[in-house]
Amino acid sequence: SPNLMIKPEPAEMAFFKKPSNANENQVKAYSHYAYYLAKIVLRAFPIKNKTEYPESIDQFKEQYFNQHSKLDLATLLAFVWDLGVCVLPLNDSGVFHGASWNIEGRHVVVLKQSTQSHARWIFDLLHELYHVFVHLDEENTSVVEVEEMNPFTNNESIEELEANSFANQVIFGNRAEELAEECVALAKWNVKNLSKAVVQVAKKQKVREDFLSNYLAFRLSFQGENWWSSAIKMQVTDPNPFDVATHFLKTKIQMQSLSPMDYNLLSTALKD
Repeated sequence: SPNLMIKPEPAEMAFFKKPSNANENQVKAYSHYAYYLAKIVLRAFPIKNKTEYPESIDQFKEQYFNQHSKLDLATLLAFVWDLGVCVLPLNDSGVFHGASWNIEGRHVVVLKQSTQSHARWIFDLLHELYHVFVHLDEENTSVVEVEEMNPFTNNESIEELEANSFANQVIFGNRAEELAEECVALAKWNVKNLSKAVVQVAKKQKVREDFLSNYLAFRLSFQGENWWSSAIKMQVTDPNPFDVATHFLKTKIQMQSLSPMDYNLLSTALKD
């Protein structure tokens, strides 16, 4: 694919998807910064025995839903950390939207979502997790998301399409399109009725309103229709997802074991 640039250095990314409007030097510089933070996190994370990762979507869902009755951000973060995958949230603006690294055989996911929507954070975490499971077997490889993660887009690499499919299947089973069509039919193909339809379908089909409304908003924007103001009203935003992810990080790693410089750098990155 012309969008894939192979780079020798792990911080410079194995899959570097370069959008036309990205400042490449800025992306590289920020990636080096995030990569250094990822290494700090690994240094402070007491190594447990490496857990075997799930080998398929079905195995992932079986492992997750055997332990947990619902898909929420805190529960998913706990599950991911228990797999031995570190999750580092960053909230400074711009440059890139997420990343995953294999650093000497251990994995770190960086989440960098500008909204406070739990559903968007969950989607992004699942998306990155797929990269960890499937694309980051080799040591010192990485995936950096230069563009926002979006379930509908026509200019992405096969790796991105697979990661989106994984996230959607964990969230909806194989029913994302079926549920979207049910909402549209119930709304009688009138966008004014769609919010009410989403609430009814979500309740009936036992899926979260925020997941379903996001899926529809992306789906409609792909067709030139802006439904985001309605979808935003259905989002779970409390507690702040950055705070939730930061709390997990701080409970899982031993920050006091770090050098003063690394401690200060990581502490600064984790401030609101």
